[in-house]
Amino acid sequence: IKKVDLNGINFDKKAIKIVPQNLCDKYNLIAFGFEEDKITVALSDPLNIFAIDDISISTGLDVKVFIAPKNDIKKFVQINYSSEEVSKAAEELLKEALESKSITLDVEELDDVKNAPVVKMIEQLFRNSVEMRASDIHIEPYEKEIRIRYRIDGELTTINTLG
Repeated sequence: IKKVDLNGINFDKKAIKIVPQNLCDKYNLIAFGFEEDKITVALSDPLNIFAIDDISISTGLDVKVFIAPKNDIKKFVQINYSSEEVSKAAEELLKEALESKSITLDVEELDDVKNAPVVKMIEQLFRNSVEMRASDIHIEPYEKEIRIRYRIDGELTTINTLG
């Protein structure tokens, strides 16, 4: 079983979508590679047969296993799965903005503000940054995308790219 440095990995979004977060949390694993009939995962305990079987059953794919430190796996599960939640909230916000040309707010609608997509997105960004012990949140607008990064342990880590 080979060791993998998750800090140098480009995570395959398909692999992240295929393996549910509850399996990642349960077995301390993260999927990072995807091929036609194979999913590549990093486990802190690569000899855990139950984890490998559950991944195989859940995805219907063969499983290629690497070993990685538990803390790295937790960090990248948080980064990759929280970015999915932020993306969903951002897509909802964009859809809502495109549907309504002008935004007006009545006093009665103020209660609904807390359920607005932008509020959900910002709350999720803050919640994730606190959980990941980030000191900064960078929201960087570019011409065709927006990049969201957290400063964790003095290093900027890209959390999500929207656009």
